[in-house]
Amino acid sequence: MARFVPEKGLHDLVAAFTALEGDVQLVIAGDADHETDVYEGLPIALLEAMSYGLSVLVSDIPANKEVELPAHRYFKCGDVEDLG
Repeated sequence: MARFVPEKGLHDLVAAFTALEGDVQLVIAGDADHETDVYEGLPIALLEAMSYGLSVLVSDIPANKEVELPAHRYFKCGDVEDLG
């Protein structure tokens, strides 16, 4: 889940996904109705996913690292190969 804006790096996610093998699906959900130049802070979508006990994989931006997930749950922001 994410806002559909360039800084979210969804293009990197799609690129990494196309390199996967096997019977997997990618679902991207979100909206782009309120773009802003203001720093986002702690991502609500991440907190909501975690509240449901979902397994998460997030970029290593400072806001995501505030959640203090295990190291293998982070990937280098903008690094498609690190997503694989």
